[in-house]
Amino acid sequence: MLPKPTVLPPEKPTEQQPDIAEQIARMREIAPIIAEYLLVLNSTAFKGNRYSAAIENNQLTLVRNSDGIQVMKASYTLEEWQPVEPPQLGDEDITQLQKLIPVIQQLKKKQKKVSLPKIELE
Repeated sequence: MLPKPTVLPPEKPTEQQPDIAEQIARMREIAPIIAEYLLVLNSTAFKGNRYSAAIENNQLTLVRNSDGIQVMKASYTLEEWQPVEPPQLGDEDITQLQKLIPVIQQLKKKQKKVSLPKIELE
């Protein structure tokens, strides 16, 4: 007689594996930061020490450089960010990417200072 197969309960999300609702919330927090950074850089892509990001065909992708994993692919539709593929953003990703906020603010200040004065022609 064969032993009964053991049925394991479904895994609960852990710190390393948040559930999909948590992942979508993380994506909606981070996607606007990345998009704003690209906008301030006046670019469709950037490659930093930890992350690379690009926006193409209205889709924003974010790759963690250390392991090459695409941690986010999202599109901006109906006035909010939607996942194109399931996000894989960890706590460390969120912490690191939030550090872009003061960088963006500094870049915006510099752009205002560098902007040329308006010249009116008669």
